Amino acid sequence: MRLPWCYLQHIYPQMARFMGGIFDDNGNILEIGVWEKEERQHCPTFRKIYQQLTGEKLQVKPNSVNGCQSTGDAWQDTYKHVISRLSTEWGATSVYLWLMVHSTGALQQAISQPLQDELNHLAKFWGFSRWAFSQSYFNQLKGSTKNLIALLKHHQIERTHGNDVFNTSLSLKQLSLVLEFTFTFTRVMVRLRRWNRELSRSYLRHLFGTAPMVDAPRKVA
Repeated sequence: MRLPWCYLQHIYPQMARFMGGIFDDNGNILEIGVWEKEERQHCPTFRKIYQQLTGEKLQVKPNSVNGCQSTGDAWQDTYKHVISRLSTEWGATSVYLWLMVHSTGALQQAISQPLQDELNHLAKFWGFSRWAFSQSYFNQLKGSTKNLIALLKHHQIERTHGNDVFNTSLSLKQLSLVLEFTFTFTRVMVRLRRWNRELSRSYLRHLFGTAPMVDAPRKVA
């Protein structure tokens, strides 16, 4: 968290505090960020849901994480980090929304709070990215989709110990799930696009001030 925090601290300290909190001069955490605090609450919620549905305790298998490696280019480093946040928040929002559609009553209510948190995170990072990099909706969508696909492939390989899953034919049930997820991910972005139209440059400057990264545009891979 420390390296991404430094990127954001350089551009917009309030966003760094929202995500990573506050550190002292020695790198010790003084205050946990709102984003991290909310994310920490999601795991216990889904552990409880899993146990209630299956009668068993969830045996968590953590995914490996590709660490943030600085390239020495503050623009590129910050852009890649923000795009990675957009793709993960988009993915979480879509999955939680799909879960809510397939649940009712207390279960649906339990999922609603993590969903609200992820929607809030997605909106904040999307608006921040539009302000900081002056990217169009389609450029942000392109970057987020590319990162999301890479993330899904990475986790899929870990879960299946290889690429065999991509070589097997889909059953009717699996195909139905793929279509449902595709529809859900698409609808989230369609709704985000409608809201994105309200994010004019003047409005973003009113919210955040002058963007320091826009004055030195770079080519994004």
